[in-house]
Amino acid sequence: MPRLAWLLLPLFGGWFLPFPVTLATPGSILSEATLSGSTRPVAVALVPGALEKSAPAVEVLFDGLRLEFRLDAVVRAPAEDVRAVIHEYDRLDRVFPLVVESRPLGPSGEGVERVFTRMRGCILFVCREIGHTLDIRRTQTGWSSGITVPERGRIRRGHFAWHIEERTAMTGHAELRMYGYLEPDFAIPRVLGGPLLRGWLRAELQDSVGRIEGAARAHQASREAVSRGP
Repeated sequence: MPRLAWLLLPLFGGWFLPFPVTLATPGSILSEATLSGSTRPVAVALVPGALEKSAPAVEVLFDGLRLEFRLDAVVRAPAEDVRAVIHEYDRLDRVFPLVVESRPLGPSGEGVERVFTRMRGCILFVCREIGHTLDIRRTQTGWSSGITVPERGRIRRGHFAWHIEERTAMTGHAELRMYGYLEPDFAIPRVLGGPLLRGWLRAELQDSVGRIEGAARAHQASREAVSRGP
């Protein structure tokens, strides 16, 4: 590993460098080979607003401890199919780019399902993987919520809520609203800073809308094929 990379490691705490380190020249975009096949977080972090033209509405706040977000989007798939893929707890990696593994752990109360996720985030050339467990409750109103179980992961506090409903003016389209916050139980390196962190999470949320749409449309096609029969 180059000497400069060793000098940088203490700045990132438990965050790790997931590639053979070759530091880019100032102003350049790290190559696909350098980031083990993923340049998207880097490109978005270095060019804020690159996805804004056709992106859903995303707001991200970070005060140094708590990361808050809000997402409002139209998904080009029926609401029932969007609900189905978002609540497919053993395949959440299909729809949320942060999630690399997920599995249901069973009920943890009346109407509550406990779900474990392993999340991986990369900002520039720094990555970290953490476990995060949620107690998820679905209601008849279309709202669902997830509350962090702190003793089962590396998130000290967290609460998420999302609502999915059919878009009245556009048949076959769903409105997705998602809000939430989380507080990791570890320090986020200062070198990453608020702007980089906000840009990274904004890109992840924007990407999730496309993933949800693709998975929901595939679910719709499968559902309709079954209903048609042989």
